[in-house]
Amino acid sequence: MYFVFHFDIASLIILLFLLLGLVFRKQYDARNNRFHLLIIVSTFLAGVFDILGSITTFSALALTIFNSFYLFFRTGITFSFFFYLLSLSDSFSKVMKNKIILVMLLVPMLIVVALIIINIFTKKVFYYEENAAYHREYLLYIQYAMNYFYAGASLVLIILRRKNTSLIKFIAFIFVGLLQICASILQFFAGGLLIEIFSCTCGLFLLQLFIERGEDYLDYTTQIYNSNAFNKYIKERIDLNKNFNVLLIHITNYSRLYSIFSRGTSIHLIRKMSLSLTNKARTIDKNCHTYYIDQGTYAIVYNNDNTSSALVDGVIDFFTQNISETKTITFVLEPKICLVKYPFDFVDKDSLINFSLSFYNIIESKEEIISIEKYKYENEINLLFALDEIINKAIENKSFEMYYQPLYNIKSAKFETAEALVRLNAEKYGLISPGLFIPYAEKIGKMLEIGNIILEKTIEFAGSERFKELDLEYVEINLSIKQLQDINLIKRINSLAEKYNAKKENINFELTETIAINGDKIVEDNIFNLAENGFKLSLDDFGVGYSNVARLFKLPFSLIKIDKMIIDQLEHNELHNVFEELIKFITKSNLKVVAEGVETKEKAEIAKALNIDYIQGFYYSKPLPEKQFIDFLNKENK
Repeated sequence: MYFVFHFDIASLIILLFLLLGLVFRKQYDARNNRFHLLIIVSTFLAGVFDILGSITTFSALALTIFNSFYLFFRTGITFSFFFYLLSLSDSFSKVMKNKIILVMLLVPMLIVVALIIINIFTKKVFYYEENAAYHREYLLYIQYAMNYFYAGASLVLIILRRKNTSLIKFIAFIFVGLLQICASILQFFAGGLLIEIFSCTCGLFLLQLFIERGEDYLDYTTQIYNSNAFNKYIKERIDLNKNFNVLLIHITNYSRLYSIFSRGTSIHLIRKMSLSLTNKARTIDKNCHTYYIDQGTYAIVYNNDNTSSALVDGVIDFFTQNISETKTITFVLEPKICLVKYPFDFVDKDSLINFSLSFYNIIESKEEIISIEKYKYENEINLLFALDEIINKAIENKSFEMYYQPLYNIKSAKFETAEALVRLNAEKYGLISPGLFIPYAEKIGKMLEIGNIILEKTIEFAGSERFKELDLEYVEINLSIKQLQDINLIKRINSLAEKYNAKKENINFELTETIAINGDKIVEDNIFNLAENGFKLSLDDFGVGYSNVARLFKLPFSLIKIDKMIIDQLEHNELHNVFEELIKFITKSNLKVVAEGVETKEKAEIAKALNIDYIQGFYYSKPLPEKQFIDFLNKENK
C-alpha cells in the first residue's frame, strides 16, 4: 500500500509552532491547560509514529512497533480531549470523586493498551508482511470503537454544557469533535491517505485560537497571573479537596508610584517588582504560584506547609528593599501581609476570594505577618462574607445614606459648598467603611446602580427647601466611570433635576483625573454635554495621576481639587514652589482651586498662603449626615 503522509508532515510543523507558542506565551498552569498540552503532545507523537509506520523500508517488526505506538497515541488524543472538556466544566471534580465513573471512563483506554499487547502475540489487530504490506484484522475495529467512544462522549458533554458555553466556543468544540470523527472514518476507508493527525491539528489550532487564550489569565501591567487565574486555581484545589495556603500581600502605597514617577516608569517598576516577587517565591517553593489579583494586591498560593516559614521570611525580606529608577529617587513599599490556610480558615471558594480582595481593610499591621486566626471570629470577617447581601439589599431598598462635607471659602470665611458622600449603614454591622464597600461594589458590578441612587438622593436634596435655606452655592456629586459611559446619563440627570425642581447651577459633578482623560468618546461627550446643560464640573484628585495637563485644561472644568497626597507634601520647599506656580496657572485660567484632605491648622495655613480658594478636610469638618450638616452650617455661617 502506498501511503501519503504529507499531511502528517504539515501537522508536525504546525504542532511545533503551537508548542513554541505555549512556551513563549507563558501558558497558565491549570488543569485544562495541562490536558490541552497533553492533546498537543499526543497528536505530535501520533504524527511521528504515523509517518514512521508508513515508511516501508523499515522491517516488519519496526513497523509493528511504530504502528502500535500510533494506535496508543491516536486514542490518547480523543482521551485527552474528553478530559480536557471535563476540566473546563464542573464535571471533572465529580468524576474524580466517583471511582466507578472514573474507572468506566478509563476502561476504553486500557482496552486499547490491552489490544496492542495482545497483537504482539496474536496479530489479530494488524500485522505487516515481510514485504511491509499492511493488513487490518477484526480487533482493530475495537480500537476504532474506543476512539469513537471518547469522541462521542465529548460531543455529548459539549451539548450538555451548552448553556454555560459561549456560542463561539460551542461551535469550536462541536467542530473539533466532528472533525476527529469524520477524519477517522475517511482515513479508514481511504487507506493510504493519512489525514487523521492533520484533522486533529486543525482542531488544536481552533482550540488555541478561540479557547486557550493565555492573555485571559495574564495581567498586562505586572505580566504575572491575574485574578482570573487565581480564582480558577483556587476552585480546582477546592473541588479536589486539596489543602493549600495563601500568602496575601497588599501594598498600601501602590498608587503613590504614579505620583512620583511617570506612567511608563511606574509600569516598568511594578512589572519588575512583580516578576522579582514571583521569582523570589519560586526559589523557595518551586511549586508555588504568584498572582496579581487587585490594585496593589498579590497572592502566593502554595501546597507545602513545610515551606511556610521560609516563604514568609523571604517575602518579608523582599519588601525591605527599595525600588527605584534613578539614584536620586527611591521608593519604599509598605505591605500588609496575611497568611490564610485552607480549609482551616475558610471552607468555600467565595469566602476565601472575597477575603483576599478586601483583607487589608480590616488588618491594621504593616510590620508583621498576620494569621487570619487572629481575626477569624471577629465581626469584620463575618461582614466580608455578608457584603453581597448587604449591598444588594441596600440597592433594593435605596437605603444608602448621604453625608455632606462642607468646603470652606477662604475669602468669604464661610462654608459655601459641600461634597455629597455615600454611606452604608447595616442593621447588624453598623456604619460600613466606604473603603470597604465601594471597591467591593465595583468588583461585583453594582456601582452604576449605587451611583444612580446617589444621584437621585443628592439632586432631591439640592432641590429641597432645606438646601435653599442654607444659601449654598452648589453641592458636589461624584460620577463614576460606569455612569459616564451611560449614553442616557444626561437624560437621567435632567429628568431628576426637573422632578425635584433642582437648579442646575446648584449641582456640581466631580470627576477624577483618570476618568477625565479616559479617552472614551461617550465619556468625553457626556462631560461636555453636562457643561452645555448648565451643570458645573470639578476635577478631583488632581496631582495623583499622570495626565497631560494641557488636555485636562481643554475640558470644561470650573474647579480643580488638589489631592491630599500633594497637600501633605507642600511643607517641602521644592514641591511648594512647583505647586505655587501651578496654582497661579490654574487661577489665571479662571478656575477655582480646592485643597483636599486638610487635617491640621498648619496645612490650612499653607493652603491659605498659596491663595487656594477652598479648603476641604477634617480640620474644618468631617462628612456629616444631612441633619447634622444643616445644623453645622446654621451655626458656623452666622
